[in-house]
Amino acid sequence: MEKNHAKQQVIMALTEQMARELSDPLQEANTITVETLYKQQEEIEHLKDDIDAYKTQNQFLNSEIHQITRLWTGVAENEKALLMKVSNSFLLERCICF
Repeated sequence: MEKNHAKQQVIMALTEQMARELSDPLQEANTITVETLYKQQEEIEHLKDDIDAYKTQNQFLNSEIHQITRLWTGVAENEKALLMKVSNSFLLERCICF
């Protein structure tokens, strides 16, 4: 009877040990999965912040391009008007000289 009880205790101890060993990898895998998901969530938030920053930068640069284009157009129009004045003056001088 004593031997039988000792065998049962050994069997129970080995069964519990196996159960712990089998459950530890699952729990470890769950812990790793949770940590990985947390890191991915942080990275997603960081990328969202980057997207917002790029959108803001893009709006600013588009505004700058628009302003520069307006300035350039104004300068080109002024240059054209000055060239017309110069050519008219040149023609007048030429006519007066002849």
